[in-house]
Amino acid sequence: MMSLTSYWVEITAHTELEKNPFPMGIGVTAYNDNDAKGIIQRDAIGSRQSLTISSLREISFDDIENDHVKKNMGVFIERGIWFPKGLNRTAIIRS
Repeated sequence: MMSLTSYWVEITAHTELEKNPFPMGIGVTAYNDNDAKGIIQRDAIGSRQSLTISSLREISFDDIENDHVKKNMGVFIERGIWFPKGLNRTAIIRS
């Protein structure tokens, strides 16, 4: 069974016409950094060619910002985007 790693990803907008929709960054859990990049491309960036991943680093739960990110994140231990909440297309829906 493959293990999962959590990453914090920063996005850059390369044109003045398109504002960065993720100014705080994106939290994603994936099998490896290439898997994380693929999830971000598919579920967050999509066809917006002016947006690129500018940095990707491993992160632990203790490293996550408390005031906004932890209060507004999805499930950290499942594969997919957990911040901002709502971008994870493959998440299990919990009530």
